[in-house]
Amino acid sequence: MTSGLLSSLSVPALVLVGAAAGLLATLVMDIPMRGLFAEGMTPPSVAAGALTGSDTAAAPRGVALAVHYGSGTGAGLIFAVLAVFAAAVGLSGPAVAGLPVLALAAAALVQLPVMVAFFSYFVLPRYGTVGEERVSAVRRDWLRSATVYVASVTVLLPVLVWAVG
Repeated sequence: MTSGLLSSLSVPALVLVGAAAGLLATLVMDIPMRGLFAEGMTPPSVAAGALTGSDTAAAPRGVALAVHYGSGTGAGLIFAVLAVFAAAVGLSGPAVAGLPVLALAAAALVQLPVMVAFFSYFVLPRYGTVGEERVSAVRRDWLRSATVYVASVTVLLPVLVWAVG
């Protein structure tokens, strides 16, 4: 399977498709993150605060957006690598655009908990200046946002592979 996928797309093309899927999934994630979740845009502000050494509330908006979209783009690339790796180690079966559905599911099942745990238990407590009374709400909204992201990238990656390939 993987040889079929890699023969239809070069490695640089697959990298670009993964990054594009990640950026698009971040834009999809923005819809509920900005509109439905009270703490939705707190994670990018926490990351920006960590990078600039500033309080989360005073973190530069431009840095927060750069971290948000840059991380989403990079996470899409990681998702593509995970999916190709899962296919290479034998997760096969029905495929969409050359990507086995089981490989996409495996990539999602790895990426979601890693994304949630990394932010919730590494970035937020170590660098965030979010009050303890808000930490649970920030984690809950980040879990929801990350779930939307992973669901989106799981759909978008094969769509883009199909469109480019």
